[in-house]
Amino acid sequence: MEIHFAYGNIAVDIWLKPICLSSSDKTMIYYQSLTPCHTKSKNIIRMPNWFNVKFSYDSNILLFLPSCIYLYLIFIKNRHSKCVFHMTSFSLLPLTIAKLAGVKERVYFNHGFANIDSIGIVKYILYFMELLNIALSTSVITVSPKHLEYLKGNLLTKLKPIKVPLPGSCSGIHKSRYLSSADLNNKISSFLDESQPIVLSYIGRPIARKGFPLILNIFEELLTEMKEREVKLQIMGINRRLIEKNIKNQANLAFIESISFTSNIDNYLMKSIAIILPSMREGFGSVLLEGAANGNAIFTFNIEGPNCLTKDGYNSIIIPKGYNAKEFAKTISKTLRDKNGTIKLMKQARLSSEEFEQSLILKELRKIL
Repeated sequence: MEIHFAYGNIAVDIWLKPICLSSSDKTMIYYQSLTPCHTKSKNIIRMPNWFNVKFSYDSNILLFLPSCIYLYLIFIKNRHSKCVFHMTSFSLLPLTIAKLAGVKERVYFNHGFANIDSIGIVKYILYFMELLNIALSTSVITVSPKHLEYLKGNLLTKLKPIKVPLPGSCSGIHKSRYLSSADLNNKISSFLDESQPIVLSYIGRPIARKGFPLILNIFEELLTEMKEREVKLQIMGINRRLIEKNIKNQANLAFIESISFTSNIDNYLMKSIAIILPSMREGFGSVLLEGAANGNAIFTFNIEGPNCLTKDGYNSIIIPKGYNAKEFAKTISKTLRDKNGTIKLMKQARLSSEEFEQSLILKELRKIL
């Protein structure tokens, strides 16, 4: 049996479900989340609401002990199964308990090295966690070959061989989600029509490392830069109240559509011509792949991880890390004014995303999992 342990309902619906469906063995998923995933199956089990083994600044450490006992009982019953542990800060305690319980196959699937592009003491804490997770595991998988290139010769890569499903990502993107040629051409026609607004997208969470509220600052600067054309921004994953709280000019709210939750982000991505992700760090940046598959040009910082998908001047515009909101916005406006250049980015983003089609990625993943 193959058993996966993860944090977050979105992780289950988007990443783990296709991974489990690709297995020839019986699979199960245990996950920690305050809200249930949308996928219904007797083999997908949400931990109790009190359960918590994730290290974060707001973790209730008093729950660690009962949660570890809960896990230990699971591992004792499944010590001969292959156990796969997802994500850096969630995996440390489960990997420790699994080793103590005698689980023989312990796969650490880190979804990117969290220490890369981190700063300050957080960088060293995450590095130490990665080190422990690798040491506690019997095999390691990551999601971006660029992370492995960056860490070449580092102690993290010397402890154990680290594998990656080439050309990158966790489980790719299903072919049914690709924007059709006809819809892409319609979107391009709308972009060329000066009477139509330019629609941009951002997908993230309300934390600084995911580019919030920086995205609001960038967009407000962009509105100042592009007064000759109406520009709108779709923000997915953040509720309206947080946007209202963090925006500088309340009048600019008229140009922002907030989608705090959606089970089908493709409905929104097919409307936009570009996806903006001013993250400080990413493992792979799956939202960029989703944007690209829907014919969106990509604007993001020059961080490690997503650069196995993003190619500056080909499907993306890579912004030097350290650029402020005004400089970021100027780069976007300069690109959008070059209509032929923008259309080229859109088409090539859609084309390059096909390298990450789900069946191809899962085939590679099954060779190493």
